[in-house]
Amino acid sequence: MLKIFKMLSTKLKWFAVLTVIFSCIQPFLSMYLPSIVKQLISISTNSEVNSINLIFWTIKTNGYNQTLTYLIIITLSIIIVFIATWFTSSYLSKKFGILAAYEIRKILFNHLIYLSQSNIEKYTSGTLLTRFTNDISKLQDGLSTIFRDFFVSILLCVWGIVFAVLTNIYFSITLLVVIPLTILGSFFIIKKLFPLYRKENYSLDAINDVAKEDVSAITLIKSYNLENTRYQNFLAKAQNNYNIGKKANLLGGTAWPLIDLISALGTSLLFIIVGFLIKNQMTDAQMNLVGNIYQFTSYFGSVSGAVSWTMFASNRVVRAKPTAQRFLEIFNEQPAIPMNKDGKIVNNISITFENVSFAYPTQEANKVPRQVLKNLSFKIQSGQSIGIIGKTGSGKSTLIKLIAREYALEPGQGRILIDNVDLAEVNLDDYYSKLSIILQKSKVLSGTILENITFRNSHYTEADVREVVDIANCDYIYEFKEQFDYPLGQKGKNLSGGQQQRLSITQGLSKNLKLFVLDDSSSALDNKTDFEIRNKLRNYYKDTTMLIIAQRIGSIKHCDKILILDQGELVGFDTHENLLANNPYYQKIYESQNKKELNA
Repeated sequence: MLKIFKMLSTKLKWFAVLTVIFSCIQPFLSMYLPSIVKQLISISTNSEVNSINLIFWTIKTNGYNQTLTYLIIITLSIIIVFIATWFTSSYLSKKFGILAAYEIRKILFNHLIYLSQSNIEKYTSGTLLTRFTNDISKLQDGLSTIFRDFFVSILLCVWGIVFAVLTNIYFSITLLVVIPLTILGSFFIIKKLFPLYRKENYSLDAINDVAKEDVSAITLIKSYNLENTRYQNFLAKAQNNYNIGKKANLLGGTAWPLIDLISALGTSLLFIIVGFLIKNQMTDAQMNLVGNIYQFTSYFGSVSGAVSWTMFASNRVVRAKPTAQRFLEIFNEQPAIPMNKDGKIVNNISITFENVSFAYPTQEANKVPRQVLKNLSFKIQSGQSIGIIGKTGSGKSTLIKLIAREYALEPGQGRILIDNVDLAEVNLDDYYSKLSIILQKSKVLSGTILENITFRNSHYTEADVREVVDIANCDYIYEFKEQFDYPLGQKGKNLSGGQQQRLSITQGLSKNLKLFVLDDSSSALDNKTDFEIRNKLRNYYKDTTMLIIAQRIGSIKHCDKILILDQGELVGFDTHENLLANNPYYQKIYESQNKKELNA
């Protein structure tokens, strides 16, 4: 928790300090008040009192009336200051918790967004979602508890013991019994609860994973009548979470009342001691005993309550501890591929692969990674358009991921050169500003069409927007009443697949574009629209290097060269005409697609 606190802003740390200051004043006033009330009780049985004791200071008074007046004023003043400090510490604590949750979410998201693809793939989307919601709420609760409840309860305990001993040393024997029993009992409970809270967090991750997966694949589930099967799968995860929560609540619900019982037994012990003292005390001391009993009972209740409260607060902090560890687990994750902002600037995007082999990293220690790319060597000149084709699983998308430096090559896996500079030495911040990748699965965000077009190019003028819309054949926008202000649902669900793909292309277009990658991003387009868009791209971005992954030869036959992959190996790299004349693998694909078109 301390590591997380250090990450917070200075302003928020001052909120924590102020919370602690006001939280420290509150317990002292709470413990001091009974000593004043005791004097009010004493004066009611002894009208000859002409002084007021304020710890180390004694106020002399002129008779009963003045003493009573002063005591009432002091009592009311203490109550007013106590309420003010209680309200202030409570307000600051709540505000600190809310602001802390806000900052932690910002810190976590900012860190996560800059992690490399290989870092993020270690976590499921469900566990990441849990850490942004449920985990942050527990952290908020834990931090608020530490900076208010902890200080209040501990100081209540300390001041309570001090005032209790000063009031009556014999009564204080009860504290020697209550405090150790309460601490031992609470420690035992917390030790049992901690593993359950950890399991509860992970079971919630599993629920989120299943729910997200099933909602995303609802069409598939309905197509194969899997509703009951998936429901049973979700029910098993939910039942596991319920069982863990039930066990934790049963343990806490049973154990904490037992701690309260210890406090009640302490009160009984106190009155046994009082009875013994009354029996043995002299008559002239009995008047004071009533006030002492009230005063000590107040301290005893505060001390025993404070010990229980401290242990209960510890339970809340313990509950937040696994959450803090899960937060730090992600925060301690360092990007596998740093942005290298001090790296070399590349101007013309030529791409050279030198004996590149690649296997995706695996989390299983004994599992040998499968080679996805095998000893690839080729060179793409700046400004060339390159088609990439191959069967599913041949390594086409992996090739693009390496060019985009989503994954780093290990020593011995070859080299990738951009403009004759090793990609590992390139300034990635500058490189990414010149690179656009349009994926097959469109990434349309909720918001308006205009916001989706300009989120990367905020400086776009209206003319710029209309230009990229024309290049991507997004003329359907003008059919909407709102046109560019047309609101899009989540993932662009109110657009067709072809409309989403064309809108995605507008997102990737930029005046500074030097490398443009289309990863099978026209699969939902008809041949005519596909041809028109590619023709416009070639005419508008003549000096831009283009990589086009496609399943149809018709989509890439006009490229300068076509790169063919099969099971991670390079089996062809030439023009359409030369491949058709000399490459058996390409000929087979061409004949297969032509037959399908004739049969259609």
